[in-house]
Amino acid sequence: MDIPEQGVTIAQAAKTLGVSPKTIRRHIKDGKIPHVLVQGKFGEEYRILDLPSIKVETLDTSGEDKATLEGEPAADNASQADSGTNWAVDLINDLQKTNLQLAGQLGAAQERIRELESQVMLLATRREPWWKKTLKKLGIK
Repeated sequence: MDIPEQGVTIAQAAKTLGVSPKTIRRHIKDGKIPHVLVQGKFGEEYRILDLPSIKVETLDTSGEDKATLEGEPAADNASQADSGTNWAVDLINDLQKTNLQLAGQLGAAQERIRELESQVMLLATRREPWWKKTLKKLGIK
C-alpha cells in the first residue's frame, strides 16, 4: 500500500492489516505503531506513517483476536494455555479494581447530588420580592 505524505487513518490501517480499529488504537497507545497527530476536520486525528506487519493470534476458541507485532517471540501451546488462564485472571482482577473505583466515584457523586439538591431547595424557597418589602417599609400596600 502506498502511504500518503500525511499517513493513513486508523480505519485505513485497520482495513489494510485486517485487524480492528481498536487493535490499531491499542498499538498506538502502547507505542508499537509510529504515528503523528494532524489537524483534521473535527480536531486532531492520528495518522500512521509506517504500517508494520501485524500477525493475528487467536487467544481462545471464542473468536477473540489479539494482534501482536511480528518479531515478538511466539509461545508454545502449553505456555499459550497458561497465558490464556493468566490473561483471564488478570482481566477479572482488573475488572474488580475498576468496579471498586467506580463504586467509590458513584458514592461521591451521590453525596454531591444530595448537597446540590439541598442548595437548590434553599434557593427555591419563596421570598418576598424587593419591591414589596420596600412598599411595606414606606407604608404603602
